[in-house]
Amino acid sequence: MYKVSNEYLEKLKKDGNIRIVSFLPCDTSDCDCFGIKNEWMDKLAKMESDKRIEYQQRKIDRDGVIECPRAKGKKKYKVICRECGATVAYINADDIKAKDWCNLHYVNEAKLHSKSIKIPKLNKKGLPIKRKGRIIFTSKKEYYGQWHGCATLQVSPFDNKLGFECFCGNDTRDFRVRSNLTGKELASKLKENMIDRDFSKNSKFYLEEVK
Repeated sequence: MYKVSNEYLEKLKKDGNIRIVSFLPCDTSDCDCFGIKNEWMDKLAKMESDKRIEYQQRKIDRDGVIECPRAKGKKKYKVICRECGATVAYINADDIKAKDWCNLHYVNEAKLHSKSIKIPKLNKKGLPIKRKGRIIFTSKKEYYGQWHGCATLQVSPFDNKLGFECFCGNDTRDFRVRSNLTGKELASKLKENMIDRDFSKNSKFYLEEVK
C-alpha cells in the first residue's frame, strides 16, 4: 500500500479524490510525437514549478492531454489491472493485441479511505476511563489517502512490450533491463513477470476499449 503525503491527505479531505493523467504521451523515441514532446518539455522547463503545475492542470481540464499524431484513426483503450481493477494507462492501437500501441498516458489516482480504530475513552482530565479495572474503548474513524493506478511504466528495450507496476503490487516489468536484483531473487522475478505480458485474457493487465 502506498500512502499519500500529509499534504495530499489534506487535499483529499477538502476536495475529494485526485486523478492525474500524464500531460505528455509516454511513447518510444522513434514515435511521431517525439518532437512535440521535446518542444513541450522545453516550454515546461522554462516555467516556474507552481506555474507549470497550474498550466498543465488547466490545459488538461480545458483541452485534454497532448495527443500523439499516430493515434488518429486508432482505437482508444484503457489498461486495467486485473488484480485490483485500477486503470493504469490509456493507449491507442489498431486492435486489442496492441502491438502497434502509441499515445500512452499513465494514470495515478489518490483516493481517500477510512478505517475504524479503537481508542481508550477518556475522562475530562484526559485519563482513560476504567470499569471494573478494565479500560473502556470507543471507536474512532481514521482517514488516510492511498495511491492507485500506475506506479511504474516501462517499455522493454528487448521486445518493445509494455510493462506496468500497479500500486497494488501487480507487476509485468522486464527485469532483464538494469536491475539491482541478483541470483535467485532475479530469476524468481523474471519467472513471475515475463508471463502474460500480451494483454491476453489471462494477463495481469488487460485492455478495454473506450467508446
